[in-house]
Amino acid sequence: MNVMFASVAERTKEIGILKSIGANQSSVLWQFLLESFILTLFGSVIGVIVGEAVIYFDPFGTTLPLLRSIYGDMMAVMFAMMTGIFFGWYPAWRASKLDPVDALRL
Repeated sequence: MNVMFASVAERTKEIGILKSIGANQSSVLWQFLLESFILTLFGSVIGVIVGEAVIYFDPFGTTLPLLRSIYGDMMAVMFAMMTGIFFGWYPAWRASKLDPVDALRL
């Protein structure tokens, strides 16, 4: 959520320009939701890859059996995606509600 708030704060002028040339609230909302979706997708996939590498190489030398599961990987990605969309929605909604004049003034 902090990343999305920072993204909205940094791109206030861009939002103002988009809205002043005719972008409606839903297009701005979807732009930021798509950004949140892509960030969480890449982050979760990288996390799964790192987790699989730890299981494969076992750098800690554990005596416990390390098991991998495709369902666990899918659940991790889906949970990350739901979290990213949930916490990306509010900053996206705030960005879509900005008045173009106020956004360009900031």
